[in-house]
Amino acid sequence: MRGPRPSVKPADSTRWNGLIASWGALAAFGAAAALLLSGCSALREYEGQIERGTRALERAKTDAERAKAYSDRGWGYSERARYLRAFKRISAEDYARLFDQAVADQDRAIALSPDNGELYLGRGRTYFDRAALEEAASPEARKYYGTARADFTTAIAGLDS
Repeated sequence: MRGPRPSVKPADSTRWNGLIASWGALAAFGAAAALLLSGCSALREYEGQIERGTRALERAKTDAERAKAYSDRGWGYSERARYLRAFKRISAEDYARLFDQAVADQDRAIALSPDNGELYLGRGRTYFDRAALEEAASPEARKYYGTARADFTTAIAGLDS
């Protein structure tokens, strides 16, 4: 046999709302911390890609190996630049410098292996990402989108040969 039910008083709404707000703030803090930590992980990955590409260049014995190493390192520079720019953690000058390093490495890769469509795809992606971070209708964005399109077209044409 059960005993009498205890009487339940309605919760104090001020206290309850304060508790919910605290939980909400804690959840928001946790989400921000997770985003920051995952961002740090991504940034470390891009920096690691640059280091691995540099080491691969030092060990490369053939043009194909050098082309792959330049392309990989260029991807690392491109992604690092894009990440830092997207999160406003880099000056415009440093962003342009990293972007130029990415393109220079990808140009070297293509010079070493001009028939490799994947290299054009990588450089096209770099230009596309740069355009996406510019004002949509700006002359700069149009210029980078146009260059990306040319590289993508070259990469696709290589599939047909």
